[in-house]
Amino acid sequence: MKLRMYFSAAVMAVFAIVSPATAQTVTDEAQAEVERSAGTMAARYAACLVAERPSIADIFLAASLGSPERTYAFNALVPVEDNDCTSFATAPDGQDLQIPETILTGYIAEARYFVRFPSGPPPLIASSAPATTSDEEIAERLAAAPNPALEFPRIFGDCVVRLRAPDVDRLVRTQPGTPEEAAVLGALQPSLGQCLWSGQTLEFSRETLRAALADALYRRGLVAVAPDPDAAAEPEPSR
Repeated sequence: MKLRMYFSAAVMAVFAIVSPATAQTVTDEAQAEVERSAGTMAARYAACLVAERPSIADIFLAASLGSPERTYAFNALVPVEDNDCTSFATAPDGQDLQIPETILTGYIAEARYFVRFPSGPPPLIASSAPATTSDEEIAERLAAAPNPALEFPRIFGDCVVRLRAPDVDRLVRTQPGTPEEAAVLGALQPSLGQCLWSGQTLEFSRETLRAALADALYRRGLVAVAPDPDAAAEPEPSR
């Protein structure tokens, strides 16, 4: 499997993930600040959505990609019309912030993770020993997935978290688009190739890579904790 990553000019420092020899410095700090601001706004928007409907967020994150459950939960979680969260997705110039679903998924996962583990990772994550993902498990997951093409990035994220869970926890606690985020992504680089499989190609930007890892980290963290009482208490909307 090949791993392709693309990064905008505003985050060129993160190119070290692809090849340390081609690492570059940010040449346009103003544009870099735009990137950081957009990440902050997206994170706040996701946190607001999660606070409004935590149980729906959990359904969304747990559902298989491409499944009816996933579509139902997304439509229930993300409002079509303006609501109390809309202000977090509006830029200072009044334009709506465009957040692809793949990236918004990562921010939703981060928001739920921080609710559960605000001050640090749970013991399962903090003391996690590296574990590999077998070809048999991958084949079984792809066979069961409603959309195998969509399942590949999730399998990849799960694999990286199994290998480097404490570092992925460090990643989601950095602000998007910052040198701190770039440093953690660079430290994760050696493990990324270990999670490639069967001649397939995955394409990631900085944002979608972070999203895939955050999604996997949240689902991994749930193994160690009891159900969230706030999420359990929330009534589900009718379908």
